[in-house]
Amino acid sequence: MYLADSLPIAKYLEKQYPNTPSIFPHNSGALHFAFTKALLDEIDAVTPFVVPASYAILSPATLAYFRRTREISYGKKLEDIAPQGEDKVVVWETFKNGLGNVDEWFAMNGGGPFVMGHTLSWSDIILASELAWFRASWGGDSAQWKDVLSWQGVDGKCSSAI
Repeated sequence: MYLADSLPIAKYLEKQYPNTPSIFPHNSGALHFAFTKALLDEIDAVTPFVVPASYAILSPATLAYFRRTREISYGKKLEDIAPQGEDKVVVWETFKNGLGNVDEWFAMNGGGPFVMGHTLSWSDIILASELAWFRASWGGDSAQWKDVLSWQGVDGKCSSAI
């Protein structure tokens, strides 16, 4: 059996291992899917910064496909996707503000490091996965990653998990 994409894999694992802690606790799947959509909407501004950087960390076998599909999707060369000049500043600030909104959601969790307080869930995994993608693409010592870590306590909440 072959599964691709995070959600089908998560659903498969939930079904295969019913006696382990669920990543959708208390039948909260719908809320986690809504969180995922809202999260991706809030941080979407980062995409033109991270997509070109991702190219550098891909395996040689995937480079041509990645380039071709992203250039079709964006309608421009991979090297031209990232915003430049004043647009770069504005779009980066939009990303920062979006991540700040996500931080406010975490502040409403009643305590603990996770969306559901002290219970790890799908939403936490999705956020950590996005942040891990950014760090891997830009590099842990990059100016972009260091900037992100300086925002809204991201460093204290997420950097050790990724």
